[in-house]
Amino acid sequence: MAIPKYNELYDPFLTAISDGKIHTAKEVASTVANILQLSPEDLAEQLPSQRQTTFANRLNWAKTYLKKAGLVDSPKRGTYIITTAGSTLLHSDVAITNEFLESNYPSFAAFVNRTDDVDTANDTASITPSDTQTPEEQMDALHKTINDTLADDLLAEIMQQTPVFFEQLVVDLMKAMDYGDGF
Repeated sequence: MAIPKYNELYDPFLTAISDGKIHTAKEVASTVANILQLSPEDLAEQLPSQRQTTFANRLNWAKTYLKKAGLVDSPKRGTYIITTAGSTLLHSDVAITNEFLESNYPSFAAFVNRTDDVDTANDTASITPSDTQTPEEQMDALHKTINDTLADDLLAEIMQQTPVFFEQLVVDLMKAMDYGDGF
């Protein structure tokens, strides 16, 4: 089974803490993984950056968004408890989506619609609540796109050069990689 997107973890997260008791992050993660019947392979899947598991990343973003909406509270670092609003929403059988949270919880709307202090010419940075990727996943995808574009541009530039230039480029590259001293 594929790891659900962060916004698909809202309901399982609230369900995991629905008893009204304080739960540790580890307990919540274990309970959510059991609810979703995730395999050890699913839980071991890494983000492209290899810095965090996909499950932990998405669960943390689900927690952040639920907390911003006032549905979850964190009495101390790494612990979570459902709020009255969270319990009411969980038992209402309403589909919990970013759009629902934005239209019904002003604190969530303020969070997702905030802009950075620095405005560029025609672009301000904001979180797009309809995106199903976490910010890390978006950054990894953007990084890959930039690298691919740079590689294409570099190859196009090299292809426009003379054969002599290309031969010298290869020799310089080999030297830089310590494959010899160029004769």
